Amino acid sequence: MQAGTASARASLVAFALALLLSAALLFNIQPMIGKQLLPRVGGTPQVWNVAMAFFQLALLAGYLATHALSRLSIRTHGIIYIGLLVAASAFLPITLPPDWLPAVTGYMPLAVLSILISTVAAPFIALSLSAPTLQRLFSGTQHAQAQDPYFLYVASNLGSLVGLLAYPFVLEPLLAVSAQAALWRYGFFVLIALAVLCLILQLRHTAAPVAHTEATGTAPSWKQRGWWVALSFIPSSLTLGVTTYISTDLTPAPLLWVITLGLYLLSFIVAFATKGQSLRSLCLSAYPWLAAFSAITVLVHINLPWPMVGVSLITFFATAVACHSLLAASRPSPSFLTDFYLWLSVGGALGGCFNAFIAPLVFTQLAEYPLVLILAILVAGVNTDLLSNPRKIANLSTTLMVLSLVNLLMFYGRDYVPADIRNLVLAAFLASAVPLLRAKPATLYGAAVVFLITFTFKPYMNDSIFMNRNFFGIISVSDRLSDDEKVTYRLLEHGTTTHGIQMIEPQRATTPTGYYAPTGPLARIWAFAQPKSLALIGLGAGSLNCYAKPEQQLHFIEIDPMVIEVAKAYFTFLSECPPPRITLGDGRLIMAADTTKYDMIVLDAFSSDSIPVHIITREAIALYLSRLNEGGIIALHTSNRFFNLEPILAAIANDLGLTSYIGRDESSGPVDGVITFPSEAVVLSANPARLDGLKAQPEIWRKLQQNLHVQAWTDSYSNILSAIKANSWLAPINEIPK
Repeated sequence: MQAGTASARASLVAFALALLLSAALLFNIQPMIGKQLLPRVGGTPQVWNVAMAFFQLALLAGYLATHALSRLSIRTHGIIYIGLLVAASAFLPITLPPDWLPAVTGYMPLAVLSILISTVAAPFIALSLSAPTLQRLFSGTQHAQAQDPYFLYVASNLGSLVGLLAYPFVLEPLLAVSAQAALWRYGFFVLIALAVLCLILQLRHTAAPVAHTEATGTAPSWKQRGWWVALSFIPSSLTLGVTTYISTDLTPAPLLWVITLGLYLLSFIVAFATKGQSLRSLCLSAYPWLAAFSAITVLVHINLPWPMVGVSLITFFATAVACHSLLAASRPSPSFLTDFYLWLSVGGALGGCFNAFIAPLVFTQLAEYPLVLILAILVAGVNTDLLSNPRKIANLSTTLMVLSLVNLLMFYGRDYVPADIRNLVLAAFLASAVPLLRAKPATLYGAAVVFLITFTFKPYMNDSIFMNRNFFGIISVSDRLSDDEKVTYRLLEHGTTTHGIQMIEPQRATTPTGYYAPTGPLARIWAFAQPKSLALIGLGAGSLNCYAKPEQQLHFIEIDPMVIEVAKAYFTFLSECPPPRITLGDGRLIMAADTTKYDMIVLDAFSSDSIPVHIITREAIALYLSRLNEGGIIALHTSNRFFNLEPILAAIANDLGLTSYIGRDESSGPVDGVITFPSEAVVLSANPARLDGLKAQPEIWRKLQQNLHVQAWTDSYSNILSAIKANSWLAPINEIPK
């Protein structure tokens, strides 16, 4: 008896370890390949969404293959699974081809998908067979829990969480990309060995009769499968939606995607665990209220970024736990285990594709996040008798008519009623329905539907004169009045990050403002260096162009075509000052292909957490040096809420033998009638004498300080965590000085 118990425990440990390792590898591959991919496509957060959609599609392909294999015997299924793992090992190690670059003018998501398919599809799909296959193998053993192997899904999701967190906190800080890929390959070989062990254990401890798990239970209906799809679609979409919302509309803090994806995986663990019923019940009862409140806050902007980040994450977690708990409660018998996971992955893939491919084409703003929150609210009452009760239908119709009338009146009154008041009134009507959630669900459904109508109109109900989105993010242009009502200005924003300001008064229209004001270090180094030719990576509104004199030659390099269009259409820095040369493309790639020599190269492409690491590596700086005339200067605009790039740039300067200075200007608000932001810039030169004059301005310039604990970033090594400012999590959202 004891021997049998020990054997059963050993069997359980082997299966759990195999599931944990396979899931860890599965979720570790995503940030590892993303680190290689991001530098080549401009560092946009949308790359994460496209990559996530690809991985969900690949997961679907794996589950589809597993479902097909489930028609075979357990033994044959296990043998084929191991064979696929062995075959996939031929594609290791996982690294992008060194010469692969996407065409910036093409459809970027398709380019990203293509390279992911050719590079990681085979090992990822083979790995994705692991969870359902190993659970099926376990269901064919004599273990006491073999007839309900879904509890092993907890081990799988725990492994996913470990793999996800290990990358930014352990692997990335310690290992170069090549070493990461090598370590991942060794882990893959260990998984193959564990899979073989699991198959041997299944053969030795086959249940009697073997087919007991193959012939029990009722086949799920198509309605049930549709329910699984809906319940898996919502958390999948919200994972990407809440990440984009937080980093776009609230605060683009670094590594928030790790938190949201970690919560997504944790929700699976909570939902499928044998314990934790109280937490599941709490989430099921609370999430509609939280979702309604979070959806309303999208309409009414609240300038409390970190509290709103907390509310958004709590709402997301509660909603994900609720949906996944409903999934776990409706799971079929092990006979249809692969069918269950197949439709779960269909919903996950649909959610990822909706956010990555459909939403950026259909919506001009971040509409997918609140819309899916409303969908979650509707799902809360899907089992009520709403549609079969005439009285409730009448209440719903009345609610819809009243709220729609208010909505339309507010819409057509947008020229007479300020946007903030319109949004507050609409939010009040929506909020009034929330307390009636339990008593009158029809009212809540009515409010939810009206919210969809309201959000459709929202682009026309704010004060932006332009708002649109593409692969690189959401761009808006608006006219503002300073708090003292003395300065009118036009603002260019990329998410929550200010990319340019122009004063509307004609006499000041060509004066650079914000970070580029005359008191700032970028303006000072320009005046100090007196360059005849400049290359500037990053366009923004084109403010720096108005420092150019007719005899100076400026070459702007910008990766986002919409930024170029907006700078030309809504700002006059490019038209009223000497016309520059503008090239569409990635700054480093353009510089590598263009052998033109410059007197100064300006890097102005750092935006909150979207740090394009590839343009500030040691190899990148060496490339820029080769494109400088003798005595040339590299200037980097490093103003940032979250990252301190000084020690990284100091380490690179030390490695390359460069003289380096950092300049800071703390001026804020209207200074001599010019809107000014606190700003920071770093300057590098291979000629020490070239920067000696900066010593005369010690209130602005000082030498870079190297931290011996911080390594120089290279094309194969970077550590984002080492650059995060200690107090960055308290940084305010509002970058416009009062």
